[in-house]
Amino acid sequence: MTRVTHWLPRPDFMAILADAISSPDHAANVRLLTSAAVTAVRRAGGGVEVDVALSSGAAATLRPKLLIGADGAASAVREALQAWAADGAAPGAAGGSFAQKQVECPSAGLRFKVLPLPPNLELRDGTRVPNRAFALLQGRKATALGGAAAVRLGLLPFKDDRPGRTGNLITTPDHPIWDVADGERMYQVLEEALPQADWRALVPPAAMARFAASKGGAFPRPTYSDGAAAAAGGAAVVLLGDALHCFPPDLGQGVNSALLDVLALDDAITAATPASSSASSSASPSAPGAPPAGAVGAGTGPGGVDLAALAAEFQRRQLPEARALCELLPLGFPYQYSASLRRQLWTAVFLLQTAGNKVAPWLVPPPTFIMIQDNSLNYAAILAKVRQAQLVGRALLALLAAVLLPKLARLALRLSAGAA
Repeated sequence: MTRVTHWLPRPDFMAILADAISSPDHAANVRLLTSAAVTAVRRAGGGVEVDVALSSGAAATLRPKLLIGADGAASAVREALQAWAADGAAPGAAGGSFAQKQVECPSAGLRFKVLPLPPNLELRDGTRVPNRAFALLQGRKATALGGAAAVRLGLLPFKDDRPGRTGNLITTPDHPIWDVADGERMYQVLEEALPQADWRALVPPAAMARFAASKGGAFPRPTYSDGAAAAAGGAAVVLLGDALHCFPPDLGQGVNSALLDVLALDDAITAATPASSSASSSASPSAPGAPPAGAVGAGTGPGGVDLAALAAEFQRRQLPEARALCELLPLGFPYQYSASLRRQLWTAVFLLQTAGNKVAPWLVPPPTFIMIQDNSLNYAAILAKVRQAQLVGRALLALLAAVLLPKLARLALRLSAGAA
């Protein structure tokens, strides 16, 4: 099993994408619109039209052959697909209802916000926390918070030693720390609840005031679209990333799953491209009256891509993956955000399953949190192995009960007879 972990700050990731589209290989074929907003997505002229409001105040209408909805959990593209399906005009090959399906998960609804921290920060006892190391600052109950459950700050590792880090505060939505909206009071709370650090030295007053005032965000329920792609007349529409699936960060698969969607789209394009279209158009002249090699016709994209086949192939690949990933979330590590009894029970099960996998790997798969790091397994395969582990666990419990219950019953009879 190969495990490769990269912790990439968002600005660095955005810079990588910007460099890619500005490279000589792509720049001539890319038109980048920034600070633009989609105002409408509709079927028109045998395809799809997208109205866009530009930052200049002007408007534009785009008519793509391939529309990629990578516009987040509140995707306008997905909403358009759902409306088209609901009005009885199903969008052709692939398709689906595009309704959002939700999975219950213990971590859904937890609130979070982030505290900016300096790189390689130093704690009060002189311990330095390097950027490359994961750190968890475990707090204690504080009178300033009415004795509520202790808070914790998690610091994810960065490969680069230069950038500042963030401390991730994650609690239940009713925790009293969310009532602390003043920077000075937040200093006082953290000094009592997390005394390991000199917060006044680490966080400037303006940054602490912003942190205190921030309402943060909340983890969503694992949600996937009941449809990943559709053919709409002479165009194809696909959903990527949060538009297709969104969930809490329990398994660290947010960006990873979106990039896997991109790879699947590339594979779908390849699968839907006729082998002959990759040959040079100069290999043989076109027949009289025939379109030139590589021409784009109705239902085909550049290079002769069959757009309906592309949509069907992407749907076949990624809809099961989106569903499996969301169903994995409650079975993964949803109790990691607190020191509760449930976390301790999860840890016990994790250790038992790890031991069982070492003894009988053919019967007991590794824990979900380990399998998710195996890049040879897709989400559907991991879910199948998790279901297998559940069946093994239930069988062992049933066997244990079958062995122990008769013995306990006989012991109870002897005790009652002795007491008589």
